[in-house]
Amino acid sequence: GIQNESNWSHEGTQTCRWEPERLKTFIEQFIQPRLEANHLTDLLIAAPDLAYIGPDASEFRRFLPALMSPDVDIAAYHMYDSYQKNEDGNFEILVGNTQKLAQLADEFIPTKKLWMTETTGAQWNGNDWHTYGWTADLTEHQKAIQAARYMHATFVDAQASAFLWWGLIYSLAPGNEQDANVRQKHRDEGLVLVCAPADQVGEHQAFIERTKKFYVFSQYSKFIHPGYKRVDLDAVSGVYASAYVGEDDNRLIAVVINDSETSKDVSIQVDAGYEFVSAHQTDKSRNCEQIGTSAVLPPQSVRTVVFQK
Repeated sequence: GIQNESNWSHEGTQTCRWEPERLKTFIEQFIQPRLEANHLTDLLIAAPDLAYIGPDASEFRRFLPALMSPDVDIAAYHMYDSYQKNEDGNFEILVGNTQKLAQLADEFIPTKKLWMTETTGAQWNGNDWHTYGWTADLTEHQKAIQAARYMHATFVDAQASAFLWWGLIYSLAPGNEQDANVRQKHRDEGLVLVCAPADQVGEHQAFIERTKKFYVFSQYSKFIHPGYKRVDLDAVSGVYASAYVGEDDNRLIAVVINDSETSKDVSIQVDAGYEFVSAHQTDKSRNCEQIGTSAVLPPQSVRTVVFQK
């Protein structure tokens, strides 16, 4: 990556604003020549790592001069699009913006990789700003299901091929932190939680827990590996479903999200030659655990179904 979050900067952050044309010039006239001079042309350049894509992907469009540079290999963006507390924070707004991003990528940079390189998804950002999908009354389980929606939007609506979560391992707030929102934000950031440095005893920060988001993330990462490709899947009413095949097409993975408060009947029909292997589910009582062949998908759950030839 050339610059983290090229379209946003704030005091105390490791960011720097760039104008699209200047970023393009910097990459083409300074970065690429140095890579070539040092025989590092096998390195891929990712840019512009946008902090947010904007309404109708307006920021992605604004940075097309840099994105279209022949020296940029990976179009990278973050999913921190946010709303103010008096605005509509419906997640579907972000879905629409993401779909527009996919249209722009297909039109202007169809041969380039598209990666979503950072988010924490559906979180409180401060007293005034929050990422789409967040509301004050969400439980941690509901936020985990929203995280699954962020992944689905990345792979299906944006048609991107990578999804990176910011806080793989994250510290809890210090034990003396009194602000409940700050304490909860620390929990929301991490897939795996460890104790705060201020509360550390001994050489290492102590492991605290794997969060529900960790297991929702596992519904994808445990089964879909490098080299897999997303394939078309007919829409399944009332749920969000996607499917992926391995490099030799002998393994097919389907992921189904039910973010509603009611159970859904889900039946996945696959091409001849594939046979059911296993199903794994995260819900209010399970953590990416193997289940039977029930067609009923509980409320607020994610199921991964594995097929093999």
